[in-house]
Amino acid sequence: MSYTNLPYRGVKMNQIIYFPTLYPGEDFRSIVFRYHTRSGNSLTETSEDLFGMLYYEFPHIPRNMNYFISVLPSTFGYTASYFLENHTFFPFFKAFTSSEKVDDYFDDILTACHKGSKRGGNIAIIRKNPILSEKIRYCPDCLTEDYEVNGECYVHLKHQLTFLDFCPNHFIRLIDRCPVCGDIFSQLNMRSTTFCSKGHSLIKNRLSLKNDLKLKVYNDITFIKNSSMNITITPQYIINKLIIVLGNKNYINYGGVIQKKIVVNDLFSFFTEVEMNKFGYFIKQMKKKKIEQVLTVIHVENNPIFYILLIRFLCESINKFLEYNEPFVNNLPFGYGPWKCINKICSRYNKYVINRCKTTLVKRSTRFKGTFKCPYCELIYIQYINTKNNKNKAYVKVENHGQQWIDKAFKLFVNGKSVSYIQRTMGSDKEKIRSYLKEEILKICSVQIDWRKLNNFSEIPQKYQILIERVLATHIKVDCTSDEKNLETFKKEKLEEK
Repeated sequence: MSYTNLPYRGVKMNQIIYFPTLYPGEDFRSIVFRYHTRSGNSLTETSEDLFGMLYYEFPHIPRNMNYFISVLPSTFGYTASYFLENHTFFPFFKAFTSSEKVDDYFDDILTACHKGSKRGGNIAIIRKNPILSEKIRYCPDCLTEDYEVNGECYVHLKHQLTFLDFCPNHFIRLIDRCPVCGDIFSQLNMRSTTFCSKGHSLIKNRLSLKNDLKLKVYNDITFIKNSSMNITITPQYIINKLIIVLGNKNYINYGGVIQKKIVVNDLFSFFTEVEMNKFGYFIKQMKKKKIEQVLTVIHVENNPIFYILLIRFLCESINKFLEYNEPFVNNLPFGYGPWKCINKICSRYNKYVINRCKTTLVKRSTRFKGTFKCPYCELIYIQYINTKNNKNKAYVKVENHGQQWIDKAFKLFVNGKSVSYIQRTMGSDKEKIRSYLKEEILKICSVQIDWRKLNNFSEIPQKYQILIERVLATHIKVDCTSDEKNLETFKKEKLEEK
């Protein structure tokens, strides 16, 4: 549905003769109130004259706007969209409301056709933390300027944001009551002069006040308000774009899961808890269930300010967020390869020759397991990555050294080298070496020894030694001339690691 240049669909009736001039940035309630006070009508008469229905107070976002437009003097030429865009926060609320709801709200704003939750005014009040102040607020300096320039004062839209307790132009604390008698300003008690209803001055005792973060959030709200009618901003759009930004800032793990708790904690740390509290957000209230709701449409709808703060944390401003166009690709846990061989006896040792990686998610954990096999020596090793923190484990584990490695270890053993020597030169552990030796020996003969203590070939009964040597000489052809060189290389690498 288009929200600009809409036709008047109100019923025909006598137009009102007079309507006050609109001021820049004036709250819609102020416009209606100024008409009300000059008309001499009762509240009932004013609401029926302007909206064809009864109001007990003047709402920020009215209903039956087509009726309202139809009764204005013909010289005005304004549309419902003009009033909504320039004199309410409707464009801002629209950006944080799903398209389906916006259509219902807008229909009701135009024609008062809905009841209950679909009433147009609800778009401004469904938020978890109220965006608009319950009381009417003024800046003393703005009151003075307005009276000097226009001969009367009016309610500024920018002063009605709950979190903003100072004027963004003058940096003066806003007032919602007379500082002398406590007379509270409301929809039915707005000020047209610099005095309260009892004659006390409202422009004395001015207090300076400024908060940089609040001012930045106000600027972001203003930017959204001025942009959302011309560009498509919806809760889902905000979520989709935030996911891209979060991914590029490493808040999405290899499993594609957004680490919401870390995001929330970093947000509160970046702005400090004290600053977040000023906007109505408390870290103690962000329990597991609430954190899980983050980055859902309903959460975006209910917490516009939270997402402005989140966007400012990630992108510095709404403008930069909307312009953000960097693509995001969720990288594979172990990259795209190739990967290196870690077998010290392989001719391709420490070279990136492995082109395939089998990746599996470890059951009941947040870890991925990568399995790598060298095509030259057939060594298989595994590595883990924890998707919770995107960090590699500090070790890799050899699952199978490959037949080339086993053959060489076996020949070294048969040629008189101890298990300890094989461990030092070939870089494995004794238990693994004994397991390989046991497997190879039992392929040849059924010798019964204590395999757990095996260290030298001489510990095997002599009759089996002869058989093993014959089989080895016949079937295994591994060059072991570089054993001493391997030992020196191994020692050197160990020193470098230390």
